[in-house]
Amino acid sequence: KHVATGEDLELLIEAVISDEYSLMTQSIRSVLNLTLYLNLYVDACGRGSDLAYGGPSVAEKPNHCLCWNHCRFFVVNTYDGDRVIAANIAIKYSKGQRRKDLEKIVSLRLLPSKMAAYDSLRLLVTLGLVDGVFGKGATWESLLAINPGAHSREIVQSAAFIETPVFRSHRQQPLLSGKLGESIVRLGRLVGFEHSATAYTLRRGYSNMLNVKASIEDRKLNTNDDIIAATSDALDWVERLEHEEESAENLGDYETITAGDSWSHKTRIEASDSPDLDLSAADKTVQTPLDSHTTDAIQLSEASNANAALRLHGINDGSARPKNMTITRVRDVMSSGGLPDATLSQIMVEVFSATHNPGKYIPGEEPLLGTSICRFSGLDLSSDTHSPETVHRAHLKVLQRSPNDLFNSHLLPLDTPCTYYSQGPTKKKSPKLCGYYTINTRYQQIQHVAGHVLRGNRLGHESGYIPDGEWHCFYEGCAVLTTIPSTKRGVVAKVLLSTTSVFLSKRVFLRHVYQVHRLSALAIESVVWCGICERFLEWDQFAAGTDEHFEMHWDEVWKLVADHGYTGQFDNGRRTIPSFCPFCLYDESLSPTERISTSMNFIDRSGFSKHIGMHLDNIDSGPIHGCPCFPKTCLHQGKMTPAELDVHLSEVHGIHRYPSSRADRNGNTKNGKILSEKPVNIQARPSKKHKWPQAPTHTMSAVDQ
Repeated sequence: KHVATGEDLELLIEAVISDEYSLMTQSIRSVLNLTLYLNLYVDACGRGSDLAYGGPSVAEKPNHCLCWNHCRFFVVNTYDGDRVIAANIAIKYSKGQRRKDLEKIVSLRLLPSKMAAYDSLRLLVTLGLVDGVFGKGATWESLLAINPGAHSREIVQSAAFIETPVFRSHRQQPLLSGKLGESIVRLGRLVGFEHSATAYTLRRGYSNMLNVKASIEDRKLNTNDDIIAATSDALDWVERLEHEEESAENLGDYETITAGDSWSHKTRIEASDSPDLDLSAADKTVQTPLDSHTTDAIQLSEASNANAALRLHGINDGSARPKNMTITRVRDVMSSGGLPDATLSQIMVEVFSATHNPGKYIPGEEPLLGTSICRFSGLDLSSDTHSPETVHRAHLKVLQRSPNDLFNSHLLPLDTPCTYYSQGPTKKKSPKLCGYYTINTRYQQIQHVAGHVLRGNRLGHESGYIPDGEWHCFYEGCAVLTTIPSTKRGVVAKVLLSTTSVFLSKRVFLRHVYQVHRLSALAIESVVWCGICERFLEWDQFAAGTDEHFEMHWDEVWKLVADHGYTGQFDNGRRTIPSFCPFCLYDESLSPTERISTSMNFIDRSGFSKHIGMHLDNIDSGPIHGCPCFPKTCLHQGKMTPAELDVHLSEVHGIHRYPSSRADRNGNTKNGKILSEKPVNIQARPSKKHKWPQAPTHTMSAVDQ
């Protein structure tokens, strides 16, 4: 029979607190339950149904397993005057225990914080604090504040948890030992064990090791409070991680389930274990006749390979993992060591109190501890399919409140007369001051300023009055009035308009108008989200801070595009990889914020494909367009029609536009006209419900004859 070793337990626990396994669970509580179950299973050296409910075929009642009233927790004075937490757990209803008064006592002591993932006592206390076993709001620090007296004092538990199973789901239902055993087998497959990692392999391995390690004096220990007093000395041989090599030598006669040097994510298959496996089958070629379907498949495969040859980047296969997962936080603090027990416990309780998947929400946007209530809007997220998007939208709404107030208070009052000087692109008239003041809303004020600032400069570019690439400010204080003789009459003076404020960037120009003249030609900018840092940036209208921030991310942007393409990835309800619009990304006339963060700030899943459709709809028809990804990530340098570009982006780069509406397909919109340019063989088949007009019957007349 297969026997587990200390290395096997380490690999299993390393796997259960990994990102890969955590993403498979419905709730992060499952991680805590399984980690505690593995450690207690070894410490108790019993059977699975001793700890978790064995089901109606094994136990009479759901509480015929380890319950909270079977666990006695103590605050103990140590020899150096410090206080520690210890525990005795009574294993009842084991195999062979026919009487209810029979029990087996297992003593638990605290291990160093660096071994928190292998510490049954620390994990058990964490689960008790999460469930409120020691009272609402109890913490590790408050438990240690209990006066132990001369030696020790028991920690009182809440009466509501009498006969309540320790191992329960996030819905507070008893966990079945069979389900936990299946989870251990699944962990073994994730690690890559050669043999099935059943719970009994752990029991066999550690019962043999305890049999080797335990002395005669250890076996004579009474199962009472004397165990608590002997905590520091009598259980030194239970140090699992210190004796890996020695335990492996003692178990050398047993066949182990140990994997290789480093665990992989795929189950290994050994040829020696599978004598019936024909390894030469891969070299054999099966001759099959080629029919029309096979030919079509080969042609499609060749076309797919040809399209892939044009691509210089990968397309995300869904294997990416969320960054900054909550399980990563607790794993880092447990493995680092050095934290005080109270601080480590506070982090563990905060993480494991969540009732959701550890990779579902962006850190900082998780629901309130132990609930499914949104911390920003107060909504119940339990029935929301896309709850991470709902929370992210609520977070943005909360952050946008302060900028709205700052924006409105910064702009000039609505009744302030306009101080813009206008002359016109032909310079036939002397410039005049606008002086308009009949403005009732902030929207009207922004529209009025946009007419001067944006439209005026655009007309100046078209007429040549303002050089291309320059933006001129003609507000009072920037405009300069110059008098020169008129060339027509020779005697009438004419006033020309010039400016001392010339800008080489549109965004810098808008920032000048906003900061100096306290006006805005555009509505308030939204708080910008950085998908690389996974945080909202500080708001400042037309500020350079966001540009400076994204300027630092160019290396990460090109690496993300090369590894995962442009479309990013939605995983567990949130975007785990940011998306990038190739039209915006390679447009050097835009600012770094507009080039990088445009598609990052789409909250809805369809926002990116709609944005791509907007670009395709706004381009003119005709074979004058190249792939926006060329030459950075594409080898196709020819010109294409909008329809061909749409197909190219979809098949080569995996960039799909949003599905068109029925009006688009009927050709009633510009999008429909673009779709109508596609070849017939790639158009959708007409609906059966569509009634095509019948050709009129024609009777040959005498004239026709």
